[in-house]
Amino acid sequence: MKVQRHPGFRERIACVICTSAAVLVSVGHADDWSLKPEVKDTPYQFGKARVVLHYDSMKNRAYPEYTLKIYQGEELLGEHKAVGFEQVFADAENRYFLGVSNKGLTRTAWVVFDRAGRIIKAQAHGAGTKYCQMSVSLVRTWYDEKKPEPQFKVEGGKLKEVSLRSCEGKRIALPLAEEGKQAP
Repeated sequence: MKVQRHPGFRERIACVICTSAAVLVSVGHADDWSLKPEVKDTPYQFGKARVVLHYDSMKNRAYPEYTLKIYQGEELLGEHKAVGFEQVFADAENRYFLGVSNKGLTRTAWVVFDRAGRIIKAQAHGAGTKYCQMSVSLVRTWYDEKKPEPQFKVEGGKLKEVSLRSCEGKRIALPLAEEGKQAP
């Protein structure tokens, strides 16, 4: 028995195979990247407090190393490995700081720290964070990076709350304390 094929059958099958292969390749490399090998420090000055984000992609060009350094004048008060962000904000007195990230290259989605060099609270990406946009590994959009409007609520010299605008435009308070405990 001889099977009759429609004219152009082979061309159509070849087209389907090529298209399928192209889709699989693009999906497999949707978050494929290689960073320029470099070491750099990005300083942020807040009065006498200086926050420096150290970035090193020499050893690992896919996931660079981040280190947060907090200075008072020239004195290093705190150094924290594996803490990174794209934006950092300070309260009105430059006593408390908020670093935030919408990128999966940093482990931290957000970090709150003080000018004495102590981390008050940090939250990793994925740990209960609600995302508006997310890719396999790079994109982790949870806050409005164009208009974050951070607010620090300080009472009696103690930080009680930090909030900012989510990617949905709503104000969200970051959980500074464990359930049942007070924030420092």
